[in-house]
Amino acid sequence: MSMILKMNIQGVRAFDPEKAASIEFGSPLTMIVGTNGCGKTTIIECLKFALAGSYPPGGTEKGKNFVHDPRVSGLTEVKANVKLRFYAKTGDRYVVFRYMNVKQNKTRQTFTQLDGVLSKVGEDGRKKMSHKCSELDRAVPLLLGVSKSVLESVVFCHQEESNWPLDGPKELKARFDDIFASSRYTTALTVLKKKRNDLHKQEIECLGDLKGLAGRKKHADSIRKMLNDADNEVKKAQEKLELYAQAKQKLNDHLLKLENNLRALNKKKNSINELKRVEQELNRNLNHIRVTAGTDGIFSDEAMSDADLQGHIDELQEEDDVLGTELDELEQQKATLEEQITTKRKQISDIDLELGSLRGKLDERANTISSLEIYIKQYSDKQNAMADSAASLIEYDETGIEKELELNFNKAQRLLKKNSK
Repeated sequence: MSMILKMNIQGVRAFDPEKAASIEFGSPLTMIVGTNGCGKTTIIECLKFALAGSYPPGGTEKGKNFVHDPRVSGLTEVKANVKLRFYAKTGDRYVVFRYMNVKQNKTRQTFTQLDGVLSKVGEDGRKKMSHKCSELDRAVPLLLGVSKSVLESVVFCHQEESNWPLDGPKELKARFDDIFASSRYTTALTVLKKKRNDLHKQEIECLGDLKGLAGRKKHADSIRKMLNDADNEVKKAQEKLELYAQAKQKLNDHLLKLENNLRALNKKKNSINELKRVEQELNRNLNHIRVTAGTDGIFSDEAMSDADLQGHIDELQEEDDVLGTELDELEQQKATLEEQITTKRKQISDIDLELGSLRGKLDERANTISSLEIYIKQYSDKQNAMADSAASLIEYDETGIEKELELNFNKAQRLLKKNSK
C-alpha cells in the first residue's frame, strides 16, 4: 500500500530559504494544527507539488508566487526545494526531489523550475533517476497508484478550488471526465470498436480468400491426380521401351544370323558357278574330241570308247542336274532370306521411330511434371499463409473486447465509489 513518510521543505512561501523544515507523517492519520498563516496550507501545497507537480492557484505566475520572495530576505536569488519520501503501491521506498529557483533583478523576478530527481531506496543503497518535470509528473502518480487528476482535485484539493463540484455542467463534466479518465475510456472504446470492425472486415476478406483457396486446393488436387496419372503413364512407357529394346536386340541378332546365312549361300553359289564353268569347259573338250574322232575315223586302243564317253557325259549331266537343283534351292533360300532381312529391317525402323516418339513423350511429361510441381508449391505456400492468417482472425474472440471493456468500466466504477467514500 502506498504511504507518505516524510517531507522536507526549504524556500517555499514562508519557509526559511536557508534551512529545510522536516515533517514526518504518522500512520494511519496525521493532523496538522496551527494558527492562521503558520503554513498549514503550504504543507498541503508542497505535497501536491511533490507528487503531482502542480502549483497552487493564484495569479498568472503561480510558480513565482509559490517560492519565498527574495525581497523579504534581501536576497537576489532563492533556491527552493521539496523533498518527499514515500512508499509506492508495490512496497518499494522512493524519494522525490523538486527544485525551483527565483532570481531578483532590479525591476523583475525570474522563475525557473529545474529537473527533478526520483530515487529508489533499496537494501543495496539509493538508485537515482533524473527526470524531466513532465516525466516526473507522470511517474510519481503511477508509483502511488493514484491518477494525477485525483491527487489535484480530490486528495490535495486547494481550499480555493474546493467548490469545483458547484461549477457549471460543462466544467463539472470536464472535471469528472478527467478524474475517472472517461475520455481515455471513450477513446479506447472507440479504438476497440474500430479495431473490431477492421478485424471483422479482415475476417470476411479472409473467409472469401479461404473459399478461393478451397477452389484452388481442389484444382491442385486434380493437378496432383494428373501428375500421378502421368507418372503411371511414364512408368508404362518406360516398361514398353524396355520391351522394345529387348525386341530390337533379338531382331538384330536374328538379322546378323540371316546375313551370315546369306554370305554362306553366296559362297555356295560361287562354288556352283565355278563347277558350271568347269562343266562347260569339259563339254567343249568333249565336243572337240568327238569332232576329231569323226574326222580321223580311226580310234586307237588307247582312245576312249563311246560307251565310256557316254557314261562320263551322263555322270556330268547328273552332276549338273544336282548342282542346278541345289542352285535353285539356294536362290529360293536367298530370296527368302532377303525378304526376311527386309522385313526385320522395317521392324527395327518402326521400333526406332516408336522409341523416339516415346522418348519425346517422356521428355514432355517430365517438363509438364516439373511445371506442375512448381505451380503446386507456389499455391501451397500461398494457401498455407492465407490459411494461417484466416485462422488467427477466425479464432479471434469478439467477446474478449467486450470483457475488456466491462473490466475497465467496473474498474472506473470502483474508483468512483472509493473516492466518494
